[in-house]
Amino acid sequence: MKKAIPNLLFFIAVSVSLICLASYFAKWHWSLDLLSHFRFQYLVILSISTGLLIFLKRKKAILFTPIVLLLLIEILPFYFGGKKVVSTEDSVKLSSINLLSSNSAFSEVIAFVAATNPDILVLQEYNGKWHTALSSISSNYPYQLAIPQENNFGIAVFSKLPFSELKMVTMGSAQLPSIVGEFNLNGTKTTLIATHPLPPIGAEYANLRNNQLAAIAAFVQSNNHETILVGDLNTSSFSPHFKSLLKTTGLVDSRKGHGLQPTWPANITPLRVTLDHCLVSSRLLVKSRKIGERIGSDHLPIVVELGVN
Repeated sequence: MKKAIPNLLFFIAVSVSLICLASYFAKWHWSLDLLSHFRFQYLVILSISTGLLIFLKRKKAILFTPIVLLLLIEILPFYFGGKKVVSTEDSVKLSSINLLSSNSAFSEVIAFVAATNPDILVLQEYNGKWHTALSSISSNYPYQLAIPQENNFGIAVFSKLPFSELKMVTMGSAQLPSIVGEFNLNGTKTTLIATHPLPPIGAEYANLRNNQLAAIAAFVQSNNHETILVGDLNTSSFSPHFKSLLKTTGLVDSRKGHGLQPTWPANITPLRVTLDHCLVSSRLLVKSRKIGERIGSDHLPIVVELGVN
């Protein structure tokens, strides 16, 4: 019995370490990319198992400390730094919600929107029943474009701020609708991109998602204005494809300084990963970033307050 517990801990640590290390080769295969999303979970499991092995005076525990340090180096920056907006008057509040097309908790979503009162509301998985259900709040947003679809890829943008233009665009080979609009953020011309790529389940969908992310990156590079990219990107902050998007565009993950704030799956807290994003130009400052409570969807909503440097 004395050996059983250390042996079990060692087995867990070895197994998680191998899975974690495999996830760093995510660039080469879609299945390894799926493993990259759970870096925080790997850190928790390895920290506990390694700590217990050290407590039990097992010298082999030292084998896992480099992986724990590697994960800490990747995760800790989300909890430090990040520029903050000082004045509330100079900020705009944006909320993004993946509604879940099969979700029927209409009153919960309406209550959440009423409570958070965003200036800009971005909705994914927006279909006909949601278009009808949210008519009571859409009237509060004079600038809007709604594209209801029954295939989980309908999308909508509602805004209290005036947009000079809101239009549907398709980026990437999947030809899914995204919405692009231009507005003034405290006198600064700003482009909003709302999008929802395919989930990377299988090689075909993964390639189509990556293609859409690359097309978005090319669009951002060609855009002369400040940029806000928001939506369920169906990739986590740890995927090499997501990191490539940041590197290519120079956009900043709004999580920096505010924590990981995982959003999916909403009903399984220990497995939650960071699928719902708000990425911003380096001139834009993130005053606050929060995730909302469960509102019937398999995603948690995000609420971000932004300003201009």
